[in-house]
Formats: sequence, C-alpha cells, structure tokens
Amino acid sequence: MKYIFFIAITYKNGFKFSIVSERRFAIIYNILRLPAVLIASGHSRSTLYELARRGLWTKPISLSGARTVGWYEHEVSTLNAARIAGKTNDEIRDLVRTLEENRKFVFSGKI
Repeated sequence: MKYIFFIAITYKNGFKFSIVSERRFAIIYNILRLPAVLIASGHSRSTLYELARRGLWTKPISLSGARTVGWYEHEVSTLNAARIAGKTNDEIRDLVRTLEENRKFVFSGKI
C-alpha cells in the first residue's frame, strides 16, 4: 500500500493539487489563502498578523509567489477550537509552537 501526500491550495475557482511525496496512504492538506482564514477566524488582517507576531497564531507558509501565503486548514481549525474551549494565551502559544514544529515532520517521511 502506498502513501501519497497532497497539498491542496484553495483558489477561488477550486483546488489545485500537487503530489508532494509518496508513502502508503493519501492525506490531503488543504491550504487556505488569507481571505478564507479571515472569514474562518473572524479576525482582521492586521489582527491576524499581530497574533502571529505575538505567537498566538501560526505564521503563514509561503506558496508559489514571493507575496503568496496561506495557512494549513487544520491549524486554523485547531486554533479556533482552542479559543472556543477557553484556552489561555500561554496554552495557545504552546499549541502554536507544536503546530509549527509539526510542519517540519509532515513531508520528511518521519510521520
């Protein structure tokens, strides 16, 4: 059985899929662009970047262009759920550190 990792980048007209590496099962990582993240989080653009600067939101990942960024959908959902659950800022910072650390292992084959 093969694993196939995909990145799904959300565009206005649908998804663009790229095969990143092959393993034994398929996992699709959706990447949300800024407008979708703003809607999902309820934050303004400036607040989102301020939260990222303070370690209370994950930093964006660079996409194809120098000015094109996005966020993993599961990170956005996880952070929203933590806020809804009433987690403190220190707990959110720990969560952000964990989510950003996990990015290093997603496509390294160590998962």
